[in-house]
Amino acid sequence: MSSSKSPQLWPESGKVDDFWEYSKPMSFNFEDDSDIDSLCDQKQFTSTSPKPTEILSKPHVPDTIKLMSPEEAVERVNQSIQKISSKNYSTSGSTSKIDACVKQLVNGENPNLSIFKSKEDKLSLLETAINTYDGDAIIAVIIFLEKTLCWRIFAMELLIRPTAVDHYIDLLRETNRSKDLTDFLAMLGRSEEAAIVNYSIAIKCQHMETKIKHLKHCYNNFFKDLQDELYCPTIMEQITLFEYQLPVDSADSKVMEANERFESLPPGSSFLGSSVVSTLFYSIVHHSKNPPTHFGSPQTIRNNHNISDKQYYWTALRALAKTKRWNEIDQLFHYQTFLGSKKIRNIIPFERVVRTLGNEGAPQPLINTYLKLVDDDDVKLKLTQEYLR
Repeated sequence: MSSSKSPQLWPESGKVDDFWEYSKPMSFNFEDDSDIDSLCDQKQFTSTSPKPTEILSKPHVPDTIKLMSPEEAVERVNQSIQKISSKNYSTSGSTSKIDACVKQLVNGENPNLSIFKSKEDKLSLLETAINTYDGDAIIAVIIFLEKTLCWRIFAMELLIRPTAVDHYIDLLRETNRSKDLTDFLAMLGRSEEAAIVNYSIAIKCQHMETKIKHLKHCYNNFFKDLQDELYCPTIMEQITLFEYQLPVDSADSKVMEANERFESLPPGSSFLGSSVVSTLFYSIVHHSKNPPTHFGSPQTIRNNHNISDKQYYWTALRALAKTKRWNEIDQLFHYQTFLGSKKIRNIIPFERVVRTLGNEGAPQPLINTYLKLVDDDDVKLKLTQEYLR
């Protein structure tokens, strides 16, 4: 039985120097990956061992990845913005041209800004204009950048410069670019301002049906998300009022002349688009005798808009006195108790009732009826001298 020859681990006897040469650490000079691969072909590496090229080409992936906290993420973004805002975009060759152009803008001249082609020079031009604190120069550069940069880059560069943002918003307002202003404010996260701008656009529409349509769009796309306790109910109430006015105006225009319909209203006023009180005033003048179920009845407006008793009686007094309907005024304030006796409602001060009747030329017996109910003797005497002859 032959024994296998064991590998030689030591040098042959008598060759000590060769031993020390053998025991020195091996050094390799890898000029390129081919040397490493050639080394891998030798039997010093097993088939399961990774090649050095594989080790060098694959980054080490940790077992667990530590995510940044929200505070660290915000800090990282702020640092990036600070680096961008403090970056010097211009080259040494273009700095003098930029300074000269901005100086011309400050002096009211009109330099040729189209000589600046690169984004870096344009942004440096904006930074230089901002540092002058001259509004006209800043606006001129912003207009130039808006025309020559794509919108995404233009908007992002403005966002890190609050002074430029404020001037650009003023520019959009002055030039009545309401659509661009709404989009820009929404991008800034200033949703309430964007909603107000959109509302101002809608309310300026002359055609009532178009106005209602735009108001609904404004409410659904802007105010509804705000969930504001003041804006949302007010706009919905305004839409309800305009939707009430349309059929009433259409029906009345078929049976009444325009001068007859609006003679009791202030000069130049119209029923369409008027306020709740003006609409109630119009309805009392022309539809007070209609049943409460009629769509033009004053009671319909009173229920839809939660008009208080004081608002209703004061508006009704003015409307009836304006149209000289004295008997209806007497019926307005008198009511019958359960026992059958008649009393006068004390809802608005009787001093104001007397003044309203006297200014509209009411009969003296009617004025005297409410004059007796004034509590203050000095006021009663003054009203007697003024309205009773």
